[in-house]
Amino acid sequence: MDERWRAPEWLYPCLIAGSGCALALRASISRKYGAAPRLSPTFVAFQRRFFQVFLLALVAHGFQNVYVEALYKSYGLQRKEIARLLLFGHAAAIFVGTIVAVSADSLGRKQVCLAYAVFTVIESVLKQSGHLYALCLARIFNGLASSVLPCVFETWMISEHERHGFRQEWMVETFLMMTFGGAIALLGTTAVANFFVTNLGWKLGAPSVLSAGAAVILFLFVSRSWDENWGEESQGKISKPLLLPFRDKKVVTLGLVQGVFDVSVAVFWLLWVPTIVADGREIYVGSIYVCLMASVMVGTSIAAFLSSFPLLTPERSLALVLAIASICLLVPAYDYQEIPVLVAMFCVFHICVGIATPLLACFRASYISSSRRAGVYAIYRVPTDLALILFLTQGSIRQAWDNSTILYTCGLANLAAAGGVLALTNSWKKL
Repeated sequence: MDERWRAPEWLYPCLIAGSGCALALRASISRKYGAAPRLSPTFVAFQRRFFQVFLLALVAHGFQNVYVEALYKSYGLQRKEIARLLLFGHAAAIFVGTIVAVSADSLGRKQVCLAYAVFTVIESVLKQSGHLYALCLARIFNGLASSVLPCVFETWMISEHERHGFRQEWMVETFLMMTFGGAIALLGTTAVANFFVTNLGWKLGAPSVLSAGAAVILFLFVSRSWDENWGEESQGKISKPLLLPFRDKKVVTLGLVQGVFDVSVAVFWLLWVPTIVADGREIYVGSIYVCLMASVMVGTSIAAFLSSFPLLTPERSLALVLAIASICLLVPAYDYQEIPVLVAMFCVFHICVGIATPLLACFRASYISSSRRAGVYAIYRVPTDLALILFLTQGSIRQAWDNSTILYTCGLANLAAAGGVLALTNSWKKL
């Protein structure tokens, strides 16, 4: 008999039902009061064209991360060696990936999105080799792809949205769908990877092959259906200095908040399993993972409702969400907790992720100028990679910090970020 702890069978259906209820309530009230967004057919076609590519990018990225540690272990690598490989990828993201993402404003966002597909295919090929040097190269290309994904695809969409003259409030719908669809894409990639590896007995490198296939399809879609756009209409001639936007206090504060949020999410995915299985406890990871993704969908549904019927200003909503997220990280760090308490905290944390992600995207679109948008987004990512390098070095390699110390740091940083948002509430423009 399998004695591993599983999430209650009712939890996942309840989360999905809660997400559906929030969306249904929003639609019902919107129809009653005439507040439903009336999207033009042209805009819907534009959204469809974007999501065909964006979701494929998420699928390709998701397949690269499924079974990655198990794959490295199958090649005979130990924990510290795996940590060094991960560290190598984050270092590549800082020193090389940032340059690639920044260049999107001058080279063209479409070209860099095509490069993302190429990076992913090369990484997939290199990961099939068990040689350490090949795996190091694979991590470099993973760092390049990881720098492009959160910056350039969104930048292309915003520029095209503005170029076509679509209404600004419609962009909120796109951001909500990006977060909601992202959770579904990650669920799907995990399920498909598990089916091929567990049920069909494929090798642990199989998800990387699937990732390469998704990247090839992405390349074809982008090359055939996307128009090119640049930071300015002068096609590669950008006159504004890269650091000029950072003279604005709002842009700097947004970058710090974004960095804290991204680090917290990344650290969570590094530590959530070790935190639960402390003291030899055994769990069925899959049953908890699906609940975490469903929690993101719940959070996005709540964000969708609040976008139509705001109870608080977007700034105060973001501050509240960050404060709740900090509690969800501080409670597991404070003391030993039973598994149900940890799972509850982690699910609430991901509800906060589902709310904060589209909120932060709206702020980025509002406060960062189009001429240097991809570059600013890329610089926002640098503190995230630096923090992850620090945590991997001190935690996994030197073992100078335990998991609770890292969770404490992220929890307190979220609390400070919430205070920073409130401090600037009066100076921030309303969306």
